[in-house]
Amino acid sequence: STREWRAAITTPVQRCAAAAAFHAPTSRFLLFGGWNGSEVFADLLSLDARGEVGAWTWAGVDMSPSIEGRFAACGAVCGGQLLLFGGMNFERDHDELCAVAVPKR
Repeated sequence: STREWRAAITTPVQRCAAAAAFHAPTSRFLLFGGWNGSEVFADLLSLDARGEVGAWTWAGVDMSPSIEGRFAACGAVCGGQLLLFGGMNFERDHDELCAVAVPKR
């Protein structure tokens, strides 16, 4: 069989400089934050990567510490949390490690 690219049913708002990671236990692709040229996002989006590509879903996040207004961070999933390091905003570069709980399905 051949693999073919297929578009998701819905897509998030266009953005760049988002942090992304794959959560293997739930087969979900996670996308946090980003910037669209005028707005900095502090949201967490999830795409189920099992079977047919479906819709992106938005999840409220509990951030520790707050990373609102930050983009271009590096992300990885560990122990049920999306770990985000660094990033920047329009005031400074950041060097903190932050954790966002991966919502349970």
